Amino acid sequence: MAEPGVLNPIDEVHAAREEIEAAPDAEEYRVLRRLATNPRNFFAVSFGGGSLHGLAGNCTLAALLEELGLRPHVREVWGTSAGALVGGAWSGGLRSTTILDRLLDGSVGPIHKPSWRHLATSAIRFVARRGLPEGLVPGDRIRAAVERGLPVRSFEECEIPFRAIACTDDGLGRKVVFEKGPLSEAILASMSIPGIFLPIRDWSGGDHGYMDGGIVEKTPLLSIIERHARAARDLELFVLCTHFDGGHTLRSPQGFLQRLVHAVQRAEDVVWTYQLEQARGAPGCKFAVLNPRIEHGGMFEFEMLRFNYLWSRRAFKAQLSNPELPKRMWGR
Repeated sequence: MAEPGVLNPIDEVHAAREEIEAAPDAEEYRVLRRLATNPRNFFAVSFGGGSLHGLAGNCTLAALLEELGLRPHVREVWGTSAGALVGGAWSGGLRSTTILDRLLDGSVGPIHKPSWRHLATSAIRFVARRGLPEGLVPGDRIRAAVERGLPVRSFEECEIPFRAIACTDDGLGRKVVFEKGPLSEAILASMSIPGIFLPIRDWSGGDHGYMDGGIVEKTPLLSIIERHARAARDLELFVLCTHFDGGHTLRSPQGFLQRLVHAVQRAEDVVWTYQLEQARGAPGCKFAVLNPRIEHGGMFEFEMLRFNYLWSRRAFKAQLSNPELPKRMWGR
């Protein structure tokens, strides 16, 4: 409990909203601007997965890049899960404010809990030994919202080249990088949390489906490095990443949905730790990982979206500033 006259962290952030939302002073971000605008650098942006925190935090990074005039210098955008949704919309031409507004008003596919009727049907099927469904959350509403919210229909129409990561559900768990074809299908595949969302079937006729890309690469980084090496570009790679580990939330997961997703995220973070060590040894690559360490709000509490955005914006403005960004850089 906060002391009398002392704001709790949520109220304190909202009270500081005007200061937090103030445009960044370009002079305070000279290091970032130099790295992003250097013609000898290939500047890529990586939007990591992370449920509601990822939606808010990725909108934050997109907004700061716009405000600093760096969007035109982004050569590629990558996204996983929540990062695929924000990254696909941003690459397609939507500005960060529009994406955030659509998330706030629920028009870009908010995650909703399954109805009691759906859960009761699942239980009856289980008792009748017909088996549980492949996912608890029907996908029709989310699909319609994603398709309605995207400014373009295909990867090829995106203003900035976009890549989305998913994982096959054929028992092999193969990583898949989507970069061609229908944009909404790839985003939905990348967001398909196993056991929660109904799996997205392969739209090109394959006999498998796709699961959340966070299982194999929660924050795109190794894939970007590998693709850059194969392309043999005569440029240094600079990647700006977001990562949402969820390890600093103050409240333990409650209920079946949050417990399941929390368990999946913990496994994803173990994989990420290994991938981060691998990336640190990659030659010809500089990268920085931004993590807002959001401490309040559950993974599906959309009423906390505005707070999560403000929290992330304050954290990222500090982490991207001249004195702090060099501390987050690898491969200097």
